[in-house]
Amino acid sequence: MADITKGFGQPLPVVFDNAFVEHNLDGTHKGAMLYVPRRVAAFDFTAVNFTTDGTWKVDGLNLSAIVPAGATAVHLRIFVSDDAAASAFAIRTNATDVINQSYTMVRVANLVEEQHAILALDANRLLDYQGSNLAFTNIDVAVLGWWI
Repeated sequence: MADITKGFGQPLPVVFDNAFVEHNLDGTHKGAMLYVPRRVAAFDFTAVNFTTDGTWKVDGLNLSAIVPAGATAVHLRIFVSDDAAASAFAIRTNATDVINQSYTMVRVANLVEEQHAILALDANRLLDYQGSNLAFTNIDVAVLGWWI
């Protein structure tokens, strides 16, 4: 946390991990989206959790056991590898969203590609996913945190 001065020399706390927070001089916050980090010891999802046949799996990734109700966005860390170059794996917010999605492509066979994604969540905390290849070597997804 850093202190900056605004107006009449009053300190204004700024929390850099949070977005869209209006900090008031009396110490209250308005319009906050609080980021809640999560300690991760292992991946939450691996290749066995995904059906990768080139079609979108609508609501196929259920985060409700990890991310609490009321969360508005999620922070994912994704690792993808395959023995075929150009294999791709994507996760998106919902079936109608072509903008809010993460797309990871294996550029070189057997090279691990890493992606961080921030995706909006609906009340059900379900995401869609698609894998272009029938059998990826690895798809590893960890939930690193969320915004409330």
